[in-house]
Amino acid sequence: MLIIEYLSNGIRRSSIAVAAFLMVHAPTAFGDTSFMRSVGTSSVAPRVSIMGRGIATADGSTSDLTVGGSQPGSMINYSDSFLDAQFDSRLYSGIHGGMLLGLRFPDAGSGIGPVFYHQVNVFLESQHWGMRIGRTSLPNYLIAFPTLRDSDLIEYTQVPNAMINTAVSEYSQYGDVLKGSYYWLHSRLRLTGFASHQFETSSTGQLLDRYSFNSGGIQVNYELSPGNRYASWLRQLGAEVYYQDVRNLPNRQHVYSYVFGGVINLNRDPIDHWDLRFQAISNQGAGVHSVSTVQSQAQARSQAYVVSLRRVRSPYLVPRLQLALTIAYQRFDGVSASRYSIVPNITYRLGANTSLIAQYAYLRNHGGLQYSINGQGADLKSNSTVTVGLAYDFGTTSNDYFGNRTSLLNTEHGYLP
Repeated sequence: MLIIEYLSNGIRRSSIAVAAFLMVHAPTAFGDTSFMRSVGTSSVAPRVSIMGRGIATADGSTSDLTVGGSQPGSMINYSDSFLDAQFDSRLYSGIHGGMLLGLRFPDAGSGIGPVFYHQVNVFLESQHWGMRIGRTSLPNYLIAFPTLRDSDLIEYTQVPNAMINTAVSEYSQYGDVLKGSYYWLHSRLRLTGFASHQFETSSTGQLLDRYSFNSGGIQVNYELSPGNRYASWLRQLGAEVYYQDVRNLPNRQHVYSYVFGGVINLNRDPIDHWDLRFQAISNQGAGVHSVSTVQSQAQARSQAYVVSLRRVRSPYLVPRLQLALTIAYQRFDGVSASRYSIVPNITYRLGANTSLIAQYAYLRNHGGLQYSINGQGADLKSNSTVTVGLAYDFGTTSNDYFGNRTSLLNTEHGYLP
């Protein structure tokens, strides 16, 4: 009960916690006023990191409609291609600060324009703490799964945005975030508190001009650093409480979701490695007993489970071949509806930066989900999609005169997580 009472004011408390955190460290970071003067007058060039990924595939699908029989489809798909640029500098007392700008190509037919600015934020980091403010990924998941695109299983892998009635995946993945983190055990254990603004739409899916905080939460995550990821059988384990203040419902509802997940190294061989990934999301819902729309599905009580088995062959410690199988299942309480997906894929590195990729995705809806009127699975009994294509990714850094806790690659979805 104490936890629920605390989280009922999650946004306000998260904001206060982050503010208090900054006050504690303010003397170290900003005590010397010459620091602020140096921002505008320093002649030291920042470190510049550029990273991008182009992913282009030929997609062929067959849909078994609830009404109308079978329907084939095909397209050239370059969605989720992105380009990021990060500029950062070494500050005083071991702190470094910077900014991250990024754009990506959204799904065809999303209606949000040819490009979407998904990263526009400024950050500070030190050995034991970090903070970030601006547009970035919402902290609404714990585990990255080896799908070709981050939206391939978004209904199962991320806490759904209960304030939108549109299938635009970017509105569930990104938002305006203020978050602070503290690290223990050589950066293996991380406690993160955050307050955020998620996109909101009308009942017809039109984006609303609202920008105040409407979500927040707390994450506790244990994760081995990339250089030590084979040092233990337990590679990652985390838990999260996620809160949403749904203002476009009668009587204004508070929606809580609980996330638990981890990664287990099935062996500790870096040459021929096997791992198992799992995550569970329990969405407590807002008392809605319908799955007819994207929004009602997010506001209904549900449980989602994802498990992935992955093998990575890395001759000379360079990833060359990945084979992965991901299985996901979601059921809704209070309404007869469920769905599951099976997604095997393969990634083969052809050489420097370039990979051949292939994936098969099967979706099966049951009950009321077969009659939903919007979303990726609208009016569907089942869907099969075959994806074959190429991916090119790169990262380069100039003026690199200090280290990082993690790579810039960690800010984006990777099909080799």
